[in-house]
Amino acid sequence: MLFAQLLHEKGLTSGPVYATGILKGHEAARMVADFFAQETIHAEHDRILTQYGGEAMRISDERLEVLGNYFDQTNVRETIGMSFEQFLNLHERGRWHERVV
Repeated sequence: MLFAQLLHEKGLTSGPVYATGILKGHEAARMVADFFAQETIHAEHDRILTQYGGEAMRISDERLEVLGNYFDQTNVRETIGMSFEQFLNLHERGRWHERVV
């Protein structure tokens, strides 16, 4: 919370300027995290395709983005201990729902 410290040092500890700054700071941090998550998802997809060659499943960029967002937003890696690759394999084989239920 470096931004909050800077505001506090300037004497801004409440009010609309303080609240707007804090909200914008959180939004910027969320946007950066989303960007890095997307970069990780595409890198992981490329690695899987390279590793398995023609045997790997082909997923459109749009579908990969939707699945990657779901994987990140539901914290699958942390809550279930599953890699994105494992998640994709289960989902594409239609077995993801069985694992969750």
